[in-house]
Amino acid sequence: MRYKESEEIVKSYKRRLEKNRKIDLFLNLLFGLFIISFVSYLTYYLLSNPDNPLFSFISSFANAIANPPVHKIGFDSDTYKIEELVFQKVNGERKAAGLKELIWNSLLADIAREHSLDMANQSYFSHENLQGETPAQRAQEKGIDILKMQGSVMQVGVAENIGMTPTGNVEGYGYVTSPEDVANASMNGWMNSPGHRANILNSNYNAIGVGVAYDGAGKYYLTQDFE
Repeated sequence: MRYKESEEIVKSYKRRLEKNRKIDLFLNLLFGLFIISFVSYLTYYLLSNPDNPLFSFISSFANAIANPPVHKIGFDSDTYKIEELVFQKVNGERKAAGLKELIWNSLLADIAREHSLDMANQSYFSHENLQGETPAQRAQEKGIDILKMQGSVMQVGVAENIGMTPTGNVEGYGYVTSPEDVANASMNGWMNSPGHRANILNSNYNAIGVGVAYDGAGKYYLTQDFE
């Protein structure tokens, strides 16, 4: 008797399951038809009213998804903006320390850009390039006088700071996404490094050139050259 009762319970349970499955199937079908109808109506409405702001927004959004911005290796408006910001921040630090501001030297900037681009292209990070050239040698090749008197001391070469700042979530700083973020993160790193800070706040320097290059894979390479 108990076996028959159990069998009936199982059959009843299966019937309920089948009934619920059919209801779910019907509701899903109904919902799918509603979505299709809604999308069809919305598409028809937007195509019939191309001046509608919603149409412009959706078109722009779709275009952005289909054609994301491509940042190639080298220089662009962002790298030039970072250079400008770094230059301003260097002089801001010097002014806060009671030092004279540095002037922008286009030749030094070109030397710095070439080194940053070389590091970005060749995936290395060093003051000395893969040909073994030092900052002083690279500067001398471009016509920079690398022998200068600092008081009673003869200085040989140029001073150089380099940096590599990735985009995204940077440890010790936070999220880096904009040119302002890159400039801030780079300067933060330099000012917290005694050697780099000493170059930025050296009272004997008069000029600076900043060069920034993008490696096409999320990292910016920065070079500062001082004289």
